[in-house]
Amino acid sequence: MIEPAREEDRKAVEELLVSCGLPLDGLSATFDNLLVAVDPVTAARTILGSAGLEVHGSHCILRSLAVHPRARGTGVARELIDAILSRARRSGCSDAWLLTRTVEKLAARKGFSRVARRDVPRELLDTTEFAIETCATATVMRKSLQLFLDNDSSRPV
Repeated sequence: MIEPAREEDRKAVEELLVSCGLPLDGLSATFDNLLVAVDPVTAARTILGSAGLEVHGSHCILRSLAVHPRARGTGVARELIDAILSRARRSGCSDAWLLTRTVEKLAARKGFSRVARRDVPRELLDTTEFAIETCATATVMRKSLQLFLDNDSSRPV
């Protein structure tokens, strides 16, 4: 079940990001645009994954994409990406960007293409996400949201 993160999820999300080797820098500023995958089976609220969105005009950065090891391979990452891209489109974003060291193949299957850092808009290069030292050597990817449609990125809106 994908839903907006609640304040009570913050600690679990932070622990998940750290366990996945992802930075916490800038998370507080974008927490309102964070989605979580919640285990629908457990009685306690268990966070299985997260995906965040940092909006900068018509551009956005997909960030904090993490999936708990026990939920990997179950489609949680794909669902989170679809949901956060839907939110990005509703926010008026025409381009989504991400930095990755681990999900390049998945991102490519979701329509992201590898791009040179020099092709990233200046307003994104000035963000915390792009300035974090651990992201300095990450692969940069971009997806046009012009043709994005929920659950099917091959058909125009």
